[in-house]
Parts: sequence; structure tokens; C-alpha cells
Amino acid sequence: MPADAPHKDNAYTFMNYILRPQVLAEISNYVFYANASDEARKYMSPRVLNDPGIYPTEEVWERVYPVLSAPPKQERLRTRAWARVKSGI
Repeated sequence: MPADAPHKDNAYTFMNYILRPQVLAEISNYVFYANASDEARKYMSPRVLNDPGIYPTEEVWERVYPVLSAPPKQERLRTRAWARVKSGI
């Protein structure tokens, strides 16, 4: 939400509504798309939850998104570079 949004209260009300587990589950069921809410999963269709194209298995997840850890010096360089990208410097 932009800092100068004219109706911030309405935006927060909408976000709070959208993030309710039942509402989020309905959206995920309708669009066949994952969400990050463990609470919402209680209300989701098994068809969506068990689809490996939506929620990959642990084995697939680890192959697609391996955990890449770097030594502290390299991690610091990566963090600084990312900060420059985000700030537009």
C-alpha cells in the first residue's frame, strides 16, 4: 500500500479480510494456487492440497530450491549488493 494512500483504513480492512484462513482457503481452492497459511490448509480442498504442482513434495522442493549457505564474508557481500538493488543506488 502506498505511504500516501488516501484510504489506509479500508486497505487494512481488506487485507485483514483476505488473510482470514477460510477466505484464503476459498481463494486457493478457486484459483488452484498455494498459500502460506497453515491455518487456511484446514479449509482447503484435498484436490488442491495433494496436487504436487501446487504443493511440491519435500524431495522436489529440495531439488528445486536447495539451501545455499555461504561463508559470512560472501553473505555480507550478497546482502550489500541486494540492499543497493532495492534502494536503486
